[in-house]
Amino acid sequence: MKPLGNIKNITQDDYDDGLQSLIIEFENGAMVSQRRMWPVMTYRDNDVSNLHTELFYAPSFAELLASSPDLAFAIIASVSKLVDGDDIKLTDVALEDFTNGVVEMSNKEIIHEHWFKVVKATVSYSNWNGGMGKPSEHTFVEGREGVSCVLYDTERDTFVLIEEFRIGAVYDKEPWLVGIVTGGLEPDEEPIEGAVREVIEEARIRPTEMVHMLTYKPSPGFTTHVMHAFLGFVDSTKLSTEIGGLDEEGEDIRVRVLKYSEVLAMLETNELVNGTAIIALNHFMLHKEKYI
Repeated sequence: MKPLGNIKNITQDDYDDGLQSLIIEFENGAMVSQRRMWPVMTYRDNDVSNLHTELFYAPSFAELLASSPDLAFAIIASVSKLVDGDDIKLTDVALEDFTNGVVEMSNKEIIHEHWFKVVKATVSYSNWNGGMGKPSEHTFVEGREGVSCVLYDTERDTFVLIEEFRIGAVYDKEPWLVGIVTGGLEPDEEPIEGAVREVIEEARIRPTEMVHMLTYKPSPGFTTHVMHAFLGFVDSTKLSTEIGGLDEEGEDIRVRVLKYSEVLAMLETNELVNGTAIIALNHFMLHKEKYI
């Protein structure tokens, strides 16, 4: 923790000969005085103006000063020069807007690689209270981008879900989970192309239309994985009776058609535990009028 935290207020004491006197008040009660010199600007018509006049008195800067004095001071310090007074380094100030966050990574090592990479590295990053945090060891998964797809039959108000073995539930009593079509993108594959491909592979049906719903990070605490969630419109009467999935990937997928009310009940009773499905289905149900 730095001795100086968030700035509470900045007031101007006087202004003369290009020098501005500032009094900077911190939330912890500390008061710091500075005299700063601002650069002079010459316009094409040879009119001369001081940057302080142009910037400090601008209505937009006054709004910034009122809403985020930390960021306002960062701008002042970056464009003016300290003449006398106590020097405040930007790393001593807690920039609430965090516009210049920095991450430093070293000693990166791939300790496992299969469908994804498990990486160990030494990481330090900007702290909210200013400065850089102490380097610490992090282990995380570098995952490829993924796609998921809610399959909905508007004519019959039904969902096409899938049921398959999930390794993440291997210690559960029943590791066969109900979910939605999900998979990883191939190199240089567009998300919508990957979503259509995965629907055909896993659900054995081609959607009549695909709509992007949202893109999110499923678990940023341990993986870089990004998920693109789509809505696919289908005719559930045209489903194949075949088991879905790719043999070379060990997939064995059963397709299920459930009424809207049945899926809603599964969400409300926590019967549905697949996180990818929960996020996408809840999003669709909350915004159904937008998509239908």
